[in-house]
Amino acid sequence: MMIHRIVNTANALINGRKGINPSVNRFLDKHGNEEITQIIISRNVISSALIGTINVLSPNFKKKNNQEKLYHLKLLIRTNKTSLSIEKNAVIEISTYKMEIGAENLTVSIPSGLTLNILLNRTRELMGSKFLNYSSKDNNCGDFVLGILKANRLANTNNITFVEQIIDHLFTNNLRKLSNTVTGIAGVADILKQGGDIDPEK
Repeated sequence: MMIHRIVNTANALINGRKGINPSVNRFLDKHGNEEITQIIISRNVISSALIGTINVLSPNFKKKNNQEKLYHLKLLIRTNKTSLSIEKNAVIEISTYKMEIGAENLTVSIPSGLTLNILLNRTRELMGSKFLNYSSKDNNCGDFVLGILKANRLANTNNITFVEQIIDHLFTNNLRKLSNTVTGIAGVADILKQGGDIDPEK
C-alpha cells in the first residue's frame, strides 16, 4: 500500500494528476449519488491585502485595475443528506458548507434528480482538459463555476452576469507567469500532502 502511494505520488508530480484529488474522491464515494436540493453561487471580494500585494509585485496591475472589485467564487450545495462547499483554487476542493460574512449570494434553480456525481461528470465532459487545470487568467474559480452551470443547463442571463469577471486585461506577462508559478507550487503541495490519483478513471 505504501509503495503504491509513493509510486502514484511520484507519477502525479511528474505528469500531473489524471483525476480529482483523493479527498474529493473520498467525499464523492460517500455522497456522490445523493440528490442535490440546493445550489447557491457565493462570491467574496478578494481581500485588499492580497490586491495590495499584487499591486506591489505588478505595478501595471494597479494601473489597469482601476479599483474594480475582484471576486472569488464557489458553490454552496446541500443534498438530501449533507452540505458542502465546492470551488477551484490550485485544485478542485470540497470543504465545509460556510456562508461567509459579507458574501454576495445567488440561489440557482435546479431540476430534480441532479446528484453530485452527475453535476461533476457533466462538467468534466464540457470543460475537458480545463476541468482539473487552473489558470488565474482564463481558467479560474469563476470559469469553473460557469462550467458547472453551463454543463448542467443551470445557466441563465442573471447568474452568468453574477459570475462573469472580465480580467484578461489585468494580466501582464510577468503577473501571468507569477500567478502560474504560485498555482503550480500549490498544486505540487497538494500532491505531496494527499498523494496522486486513487483511481484516474473516476
